[in-house]
Amino acid sequence: MKKITPLMLCIFISSIMAQVIFTEDFETDLSKWDVMGSQTGNVEISNFYLRTSSHSLMIKTSQVGGTGEAAQKYVRHTFGAPVIGVASVWFYDTGNPNAALVVLKDAAGNDTSIGRMDAADSKSPNYVYKFIGVEYPGSVSYSVGWHSFSFSVSNEGTKYSIDGTVQTVNNPYFRSFSEIQLGTFSGRSTEQYWDDVTLSPLCTIPSPSITSPAANYIFPTSRPSFEWSTVSGAESYTIQILSGNDILAEKTGIAAITYTTESDLPQGSYTFRVKSVSSNCESDWSSLAFLLGIQSSSITVNVKTQGAAVADATVSLIPDGQLPYFFSVKTDVAGQAVFQNIAAGSYTLKVEKEQYAPYIATLTVDKSLTIDVELGLPPPLSITSDKETYNCDDTITLTVKGSPDASIALMVKLADEVVYTDTVKTDNEGKGSSSFAISREGTLVATVSAQGATATTHFSVTCAPTPPSKVLIKIMEYKVTDASGRPLSVFTRGQMASFYIVIKNESSTAATVLVLNQVKDPKLISVFTGFVKVTLAPGEIQEISLGFTLPSDANAGSYSCQAMVWSDWASSGGIAYDSTDGTFDVEALV
Repeated sequence: MKKITPLMLCIFISSIMAQVIFTEDFETDLSKWDVMGSQTGNVEISNFYLRTSSHSLMIKTSQVGGTGEAAQKYVRHTFGAPVIGVASVWFYDTGNPNAALVVLKDAAGNDTSIGRMDAADSKSPNYVYKFIGVEYPGSVSYSVGWHSFSFSVSNEGTKYSIDGTVQTVNNPYFRSFSEIQLGTFSGRSTEQYWDDVTLSPLCTIPSPSITSPAANYIFPTSRPSFEWSTVSGAESYTIQILSGNDILAEKTGIAAITYTTESDLPQGSYTFRVKSVSSNCESDWSSLAFLLGIQSSSITVNVKTQGAAVADATVSLIPDGQLPYFFSVKTDVAGQAVFQNIAAGSYTLKVEKEQYAPYIATLTVDKSLTIDVELGLPPPLSITSDKETYNCDDTITLTVKGSPDASIALMVKLADEVVYTDTVKTDNEGKGSSSFAISREGTLVATVSAQGATATTHFSVTCAPTPPSKVLIKIMEYKVTDASGRPLSVFTRGQMASFYIVIKNESSTAATVLVLNQVKDPKLISVFTGFVKVTLAPGEIQEISLGFTLPSDANAGSYSCQAMVWSDWASSGGIAYDSTDGTFDVEALV
């Protein structure tokens, strides 16, 4: 077996009251962990996928109905006191499309997570991080293999890293945690592997502050000098000089708080940043500081529309087309914006103001320039649908027209509920489109908005089903089992009852069916209805398990259960294909 050993990302953690060190390589047992959730599946030490040493943690589950603990399978480690710091774990992605998450919980029950979301619930093709109920797509795409997920939790909030890349959105509210969880929480089938949880004290060394040069300083030499503040605890410093996103020079091990470049910099625009280094950690980078080459020019931009000056327009000058390193000023009452000390090079000039079409042009600066810009009113905003009426799950295509090369917000509502949103990018002719499908019927309203203008269109969706023809689905086997799949006829309160159903498609065509299991207590009160939709190829046999946990106050006596296969819900016009009955007893233990 090939051992996968990518570069390990160090993780640090410290407690509020005292430092805490915790490591777990899953080489021997799960004595540090509680196994939680009652979803059908296995949690065990495995030697199938390895990151370091010879074992990892495997969590493998089958799809079940229900919610809560019945739809969860995870391991949990609880700390004795709230902790702060950076926590990380390695996850092996097998390509299974269902959820695998590492979750941190604080003492108040709030949580935050990183991992892979269920494909049915998330549109993101990337690993995600989540807090306060909001899912943020990460910068790393799903791929088979080992991935590191890490949280940096401090008194200022939480930062997230995926495969060593710090993500863009921080969580200012999650400031300590008492528990870490690894596993699945959606009730769907999954196979996942975890390894090398490492927790160590945080690095607290601060970043330096740039003291020289001042922003937008024009150097009289091609070998500029830099200076920054002294940081207590720093043994050396590292500096980077960048052009756009490219690192032109990096110097490590600088003992002083000054540095002069060792080679000539060409004429142009640059940024630089510095970080502190100690024997056991490095600080974050300082804020980016902007500097200019040795030659400069001025650029004057006059903005008008139909001969009248346009005040308060935003004029941006972007070096080499690279964001976010740019100059931006507002036009004065005469419609004029002036840029001083602009280095020679290529730039993108952009002029924007609400209710006007944006102006974009490319400039080559080798001398001072005066540029006259005529802002035009944007073309009318419009939205149309390709049909007036759709069937459920049809592809609905909306065509949007507006300003060229614009981002236009789209929102679709059914009654007062938002059912779809998108940002439509228009081409150089001002045209764009967006497509989606919906399984609910009614009249929908689509609204687009951009530059203070809005436009709407209406269309309807109907869900009258066409009954399937020549479909024959049979229940081949039905039995009542415990949570481990062993047949059982007598249960106790609080025990999980599972229902094993085997169905076969005896038709010549594929069919999507609704499989239900209903349970009634001795008083003929319905206590459980589990269901799942499955698609079967001609002749295919599928095994399905649905279950629930008997309440602690469940009525004792004989329970009836029934497995059913329908084309769809009866309320949606579905028809029944097959059904079979069963029974089991519940004892009231004294």
